[in-house]
Amino acid sequence: MAADLAIDASVSRTMLWLGPLEITPANGYNFSRNGIGPGDSQWRRTTVSTPYIKGRTLTHAVKDVQNVPVKMTVEGANTAQLTARIQTLIEAFSQFQYTLSFTLDSITYNWICEPADINVGNSGAWDDLMIRSHMQPVSMTIPRKPD
Repeated sequence: MAADLAIDASVSRTMLWLGPLEITPANGYNFSRNGIGPGDSQWRRTTVSTPYIKGRTLTHAVKDVQNVPVKMTVEGANTAQLTARIQTLIEAFSQFQYTLSFTLDSITYNWICEPADINVGNSGAWDDLMIRSHMQPVSMTIPRKPD
């Protein structure tokens, strides 16, 4: 198993009237290998076409939201702490809007995000072997404003 990425991140929690959630190994949150990236880049296109001309003509295009993939492992000293940390993570990433900030190789990224699609364990079920060690995988797809 490869080592986890050394990334420290934070999620603003202004909609919850709380300070930022620090996503760090010290707080039990570890990004997995290939655990975060800028997401896919897609365009919203407006085109016109006619049955008399081949293809179509692009009249307008703007970047659409980018979906950031996130994979991490959440750890706790016991099952109660583990489930509390997972719940805190879910609450932070379920806000209507928030800022996800992280630093990778001295470059800081600040993304304005929408509520994330979150998967705890294996397809929503606790990973039996990991729960015995007070750990659980969490994966998310986070829509963010494009660059």
